[in-house]
Amino acid sequence: MPELHNQDLTFSMYINIDFIYHIPEDIEGSKLNITFVHDEKMVKSFTLGWANITLNAFIDLLKDFPGKYTGEFTHSDESFGVQWVHEYGTDSFILYFEHQSLFLPPLKTNKEFLLQFANELEQAKLTAPSL
Repeated sequence: MPELHNQDLTFSMYINIDFIYHIPEDIEGSKLNITFVHDEKMVKSFTLGWANITLNAFIDLLKDFPGKYTGEFTHSDESFGVQWVHEYGTDSFILYFEHQSLFLPPLKTNKEFLLQFANELEQAKLTAPSL
């Protein structure tokens, strides 16, 4: 299961994304379960549906973070997005995930963690159950 951990491991915070299903055709999509965990306790868990164009754009963003994006990634599929601030002193990023207008606990990470998360997410997509 793809997990993005806080880079400071003394602060136990992470997000994981689990595919409920994935339909690979261009005009199809996926149903995902997204869970935020802090100190081994679930903070929030929810299910959302993403069109493949959105899912692929999110994976591309993570692979080349921040790429062409200037501080936020949003879409019209469902109310879920991420905003970030670049912490230049550490070359880290503080990510603020939002679901239905509720901001979840921020996660501090770096490009290496984001690339690993992208690769895990892409692999999970390829091996996800189909409908």
